[in-house]
Amino acid sequence: MKHGANRERWITVAHDRALAPLLGKVICETHAESILQALRAGTVSTNMFLRRLHNFVVDMGWLPWPLVPKRQWPAVRHKEKRAITAEEHRRLIAAERNPERKAFYLMCWHLGASQGDVANLTGESVDWEQGTIAFMRRKTGVPVVFTWGLMR
Repeated sequence: MKHGANRERWITVAHDRALAPLLGKVICETHAESILQALRAGTVSTNMFLRRLHNFVVDMGWLPWPLVPKRQWPAVRHKEKRAITAEEHRRLIAAERNPERKAFYLMCWHLGASQGDVANLTGESVDWEQGTIAFMRRKTGVPVVFTWGLMR
């Protein structure tokens, strides 16, 4: 029922090793312990997608009641997110032999932008007279204007 990028994500999820023991089972013959075992063996992504799949199965009426009640699902615990350090960046740049990729990494570093943000920059993003680069962060939609050179 999924299309495009969502379909690709679900196909990738189907290859999750933590879900392998569940794939051969009939839905109505699956026990809560099997789901909880898959959750223990999996990642945050396993938890999120298995929960979505479980809710879909219940909503479709393929199960008369949830295998795992809402309150019994383990909490989704994301790891702390962080940017790379200046030392990590220095080592990355020193090790990179491809000059184009090295320039790309430097651009990400100096703009404080994600790789996706920099990859989507166009000629219209740069105002050479004003000395600015402007773009919208893809993840948050926040506008960014980066200024270089002397302030006028």
